[in-house]
Amino acid sequence: MNLAGKVAVITGGSRGIGAATAIELARHGADISFCDLSSRDEAEPVLRQIETLGRRALFFQSGARTRACRVETHLDALPSGDRNNRPGIDTSVDAARRGRAPRQNSTFK
Repeated sequence: MNLAGKVAVITGGSRGIGAATAIELARHGADISFCDLSSRDEAEPVLRQIETLGRRALFFQSGARTRACRVETHLDALPSGDRNNRPGIDTSVDAARRGRAPRQNSTFK
């Protein structure tokens, strides 16, 4: 899969499935913009891995439902030179966890 020149936006991209997805898309050539509730320090390893692969990476500390994680925010942050000629977003992945996981001792009936 060749994603050179493509841009992916990922919610929940600093850990778990979101981080793995961000790194895998970068391996295939995509630039990555992601948001997560995690701190910048927690997102730093993912940012470094993406940049080590020669791709650009942007991080926003925010929840998936906040303005900072909207597609427009990611678009506005991408380097462009000219607003009309900036790159678009080619794909998005929603990997942010919603709700809460069941308690360890809970049972489903």
